[in-house]
Amino acid sequence: MRDISLALFVFGMLPYILVRPYLGLLIWSWLGYMNPNRLCYGFAISFPWVQLVAVVTLLGLLFSKERKTLPWTATSVLLVTFLFWTALTTFYAVVPDSAWAKWQEFAKVVVMVFVTLILVNSRQRMHWLVWMIVVSLGFYGVKGGVFTILQGGVNHVFGPPASFIADNNALALALCMTIPLMRYLQLHSSLRFVRIGLAVGILLTGIAVLGT
Repeated sequence: MRDISLALFVFGMLPYILVRPYLGLLIWSWLGYMNPNRLCYGFAISFPWVQLVAVVTLLGLLFSKERKTLPWTATSVLLVTFLFWTALTTFYAVVPDSAWAKWQEFAKVVVMVFVTLILVNSRQRMHWLVWMIVVSLGFYGVKGGVFTILQGGVNHVFGPPASFIADNNALALALCMTIPLMRYLQLHSSLRFVRIGLAVGILLTGIAVLGT
C-alpha cells in the first residue's frame, strides 16, 4: 500500500513539475532528505525516485519562463571550483572506479544545488524549502525522540536503511542541523499552534540526538 501511494503521488506530480519546476525541487528535497521509499516494502524501495524527479525538474526548468541565471557569488564560485578540483583529484585516486562512483554522486548533488540557487529566488520560496527540510528530517527527530523516551534510551536511534542518514551518527548530525531550522520557523510563524508544535519538535529532536 505504501509503495502504491508513493508511486501515485510522485507520478501524479510529474506533470505539475514540468510546469512549475520549483515544485519539483520541493519534492526532490522531500525524497532526498526523508527517503520515504525506504519506509516501503516492495518495488518502491529500489526505484530511483530522486533521479526521476531531478530529471523532470531539470526539463521543467529548461522549458519554463523561470529566471535561469545562476547567482555568481563567492560561495557559488567556490563550489564550482571545488567540483572541478575533486574531479581532478579523482583521476589520481588509489581505487579510481570506486572514487568515480562517489564523485558522480557528489556531482549530482552539486547540480541540484545549482538548481536550488536558480529557483529559490524569493523569501517565500526559501521559507517553503526550509519547511520541507524540517518536515522531512523532523519526522525522524520526533519519531526518534518518542522512541528514546519509550525505550528509556536503551536502544539506538537509526535513520532509514540504505540512505545517507542510515547510520546513527549521520542521523544525529542531520538532526542537529535541523533544530536551528525548526527554531527559525518557530520565530517566523504567526500561528500559535505551529510555534507550540515546533517547540515540541525541537525538544523531541534533541532527545532523538541523545538517543543515537
